[in-house]
Amino acid sequence: MATIYGAVSATGWRLRLDYTVTQSVAENTSDVAMELSVYDGTGLSYNQVPGGAYYTLYDDTRVYHPYRYEATGWYKLGGRTVTVSHRNDGTAEATLSAAWYSDVVSVYTPASLTVSGTVTLPRIPRASTLTAPAAMTMGNSYAMVIGAASPSFTHVLTWRFGTQSGTVSGETWTPPLTLAQEIPDSESGAGTLTLTTLQGGDTVGANTYSFTLRCPDDMVPSVSALTLTAVSDTVPSGWNAAVKGLSFLRYTASFTGVQGSTAVSAVFSCGGVTAEGLSGDTALLPAAGAFTPTVTVTDSRGRSASAQWPALTVYDYAPPTLSDVSAFRADENGTPDEEGTYLSLGASVSTAAEVGGHNQVTLTYRLRTAGGAYGAEQTVSGGAALVHPPLLISSSYEVALIATDSLGQRREVAISIPTAAVAMHLRSGGQGAAFGKYAEHDQALELPASWQIYRGTEALPLWIYPVGSVYYCDGTVDPAQVFGGVWSQITASGGLTGWRRTQ
Repeated sequence: MATIYGAVSATGWRLRLDYTVTQSVAENTSDVAMELSVYDGTGLSYNQVPGGAYYTLYDDTRVYHPYRYEATGWYKLGGRTVTVSHRNDGTAEATLSAAWYSDVVSVYTPASLTVSGTVTLPRIPRASTLTAPAAMTMGNSYAMVIGAASPSFTHVLTWRFGTQSGTVSGETWTPPLTLAQEIPDSESGAGTLTLTTLQGGDTVGANTYSFTLRCPDDMVPSVSALTLTAVSDTVPSGWNAAVKGLSFLRYTASFTGVQGSTAVSAVFSCGGVTAEGLSGDTALLPAAGAFTPTVTVTDSRGRSASAQWPALTVYDYAPPTLSDVSAFRADENGTPDEEGTYLSLGASVSTAAEVGGHNQVTLTYRLRTAGGAYGAEQTVSGGAALVHPPLLISSSYEVALIATDSLGQRREVAISIPTAAVAMHLRSGGQGAAFGKYAEHDQALELPASWQIYRGTEALPLWIYPVGSVYYCDGTVDPAQVFGGVWSQITASGGLTGWRRTQ
């Protein structure tokens, strides 16, 4: 109970207004029960004439109330209950007032007393509350718990996310996956839930709540591996083979975004090479082995997906080998003969990489007189041949043995075939001379390539570089291996290596 007091008169009289408040949430009203009392401040006072003394309570309606007060103290006049309507937001104020009229003329009893006051009534709960998760994931179901202020209230719960909106029916809400279309460049976004409270057909109030909505983890783009081809300028397409250092990969893939996402980056990788984009060409394959070609695409939400082609074999490769090479003059039986007019050839050839059985190696040769032009290449079957061009005993030749594989890579070794051996030969007209071979050049003195010139016990190179001489070269081979003698390394500049002959 609350109380409002009126002013005290000169003789101690005053009014007191007691009140209590009860409320109806459903009706949005307050019932204010009031009780009016008067305080006799002087003692004996009375007026029992009908239609004489009266009071008013809350309005101007007179309530006649004859009285007789024997002593000082509080005396009840009467009471009243009024109903006050609240605003839509549940707030209200009430002005409570009363007056008492004694209807007597006396120096002790006042003719009238008043009391009044404005009371702020307790706010009546109006719009209901909603309990819902602040963070949700599309496709999952969530409870929507409504705290109603009155069982007579009805509710409408709506949602908004980006440009889409809808109504929640029932006690749960499952945010649809299509809402991801509103955030094609992000994994999550902000939305609102609005709970509107109704009383009959009237809106009592509304509360709005924010939430964060996230795309589910399995909402990723899809990628398909379409075509993959090994391409090479040298490897025949019919081999259908990828070869280290000779082939590159040409690929195409497709991307499908999910709920509006777009491709931001695509990376293809295989065997140590990468390329960007959903299609393209790689660099030449740097390694041999079995690899799984893979393309990985990242979408505008930052989510990635990959696709793979079947495992790809990259074959190793190296040029063909050529070994055990021999070429010499021979007789008709293939027996070595320094004056033979036949040419005996032999070599071993092989491939370091068969490339799935496709790569083969053939052996050929070509011949020319020393300093002349080579003739056409001829095949050497079985790694050996005895041919009869014929060879002139007075001419030297150069023969080239060539190993060629199916990819066109070659190994070639050239061998000099000297003239027939003679102690000394003078060229016709005296224009040239040779020792150990036939003379083949005018105005020249010739020796076989394997011969050296000595002065005493020293070969010709050591005449040119006597003890104390300095020799510079751009390699690191000790000159002793070429010229003989004893050499020690010395400091040099310009990237050269210096040697000084000591013996």
